[in-house]
Amino acid sequence: MKRISILLSVLLFLNVFPSMIFADDSSISLYVNGEKSNDSPQKINGDLYIPFEFFIDELDAEVEWKSSNNHVNIQNKQINLDIYMDRSTAYLNGSTLEMKNTPKMIQGEVYLPIQIMSEDFGIKYIWDNFTQSIYVYKNKDGIQISSSKRSNPEPEPLVETNSSTGTQSTQSPEIKPESNLTSDNIVLQTNAGDPTLYEIEVLEDEIVFQGSTPLDYSSFYLPEPDRIVIDFEKSSFGPAFMDQESGTYNGVIEVDHPDVKSIRYAMFEDLYPRIVVDLHENIEYSMIGIPEDNQVKVLLGVTNTASQSNNNHPDEEIVVEDPFIIVIDPGHGGDDPGATGSVSSRVEKHFTLEFAQKLYDLLDEDPYFQPYMTRNDDVEIELDDRAAYANELGADAFLSIHGNIHEKLNISGTETYYWSDQSYDLAQTIHGYVVEAAGLPDRELREVKYRVLDKTDMPAALLEIGYLSTKHDEDLMLTDDFQNRVAESIVEALRDFYLNE
Repeated sequence: MKRISILLSVLLFLNVFPSMIFADDSSISLYVNGEKSNDSPQKINGDLYIPFEFFIDELDAEVEWKSSNNHVNIQNKQINLDIYMDRSTAYLNGSTLEMKNTPKMIQGEVYLPIQIMSEDFGIKYIWDNFTQSIYVYKNKDGIQISSSKRSNPEPEPLVETNSSTGTQSTQSPEIKPESNLTSDNIVLQTNAGDPTLYEIEVLEDEIVFQGSTPLDYSSFYLPEPDRIVIDFEKSSFGPAFMDQESGTYNGVIEVDHPDVKSIRYAMFEDLYPRIVVDLHENIEYSMIGIPEDNQVKVLLGVTNTASQSNNNHPDEEIVVEDPFIIVIDPGHGGDDPGATGSVSSRVEKHFTLEFAQKLYDLLDEDPYFQPYMTRNDDVEIELDDRAAYANELGADAFLSIHGNIHEKLNISGTETYYWSDQSYDLAQTIHGYVVEAAGLPDRELREVKYRVLDKTDMPAALLEIGYLSTKHDEDLMLTDDFQNRVAESIVEALRDFYLNE
């Protein structure tokens, strides 16, 4: 039904445009969360446009064409969006949404200005001028609308007076030129902020960025071609980076290095320096900040984990601005003892707390993770409260720790449970690591609607590490050696999942 309504809307759009526009370039590539899309963005007079149908599909929305005032209404459970064919302003849940330009008809298809790809919809885009590619990243939790769904205003007709005749006509508004689109090699004037990035040094196994004071930074990787993009927020370039002829801060540093091809630099949207490290091929690397030396380093050929980074640079403190929040949930507690060991008669609630504390300590030592525990002592906590705690923290993962039980005293093995689709990959990764470390039979990954898995908003897994009802499993599970080994495997699984994607 949605597909039919989209096609009908596109046909109706044809009546709005007196003539079709032909794009400057139809060879632009589009990637969504790293996967190449078959949709074809277009460029008109240097501005980017995306297919109307692509945008609707990403929102999973219903479309209604309103011919009375030439606009389309787009709705799902969270949004009410009105786009007018003769306006550069759209309306989202009662608020304005600027698109820079009006929609266009290109070779029989409707295209929207790329600015419609707003973070309001859980979507972020990056335009890479070097490869003529658009990279779209969708929030893993979907649309993140800050305001509730409500009606949009009915805008006044656009009217312009002809000074020579005194008559009025309705037409599209004039759009004032704006700065270039988002790009990893955009050329704009610098700002005057502090701190200052004043030197880049390429060494055998690292690239050193030197600032006048500690540098704030963020980074991401882009493929085809392989490159690392680094933003130095709240900073500016030193005078050595200025191009004397143009007076702008942009350039390319050619590098003779087995991993690095070149380094490009420019101001990003007139806000802060952006550095692009062009690579010969995809390599492992790690970013670290060293505030005491006013430095940021790219460690080349180093997996992005704390242990390996520390081994290569034991005296350097790794600073992670936004570590992954991991909530560890020791199962049971208080008046809820859980399973009882077949030999020791030790109850599950003590095992889960003891194991969870070991896992917490390991994660607490890793700068890439910030662990929390739903309980730190022998107390009973409602299942909904455990999930709510993780949701309030905005956690990246929720791990519930358990020991299993079965009426048959010879049942042995490790099981991992998940419920939502967003949890499958995390649960699968952890399960593989834990099965190998525990050395118990693989009782597989299982999809079950446990309450803590159903009520959490983030990827969540419930780990039944072994069977306390079986002497063989229990003898292992109550030892420090086993608990440390399995806890370490969970940390490695989290590193693999979050740092090596």
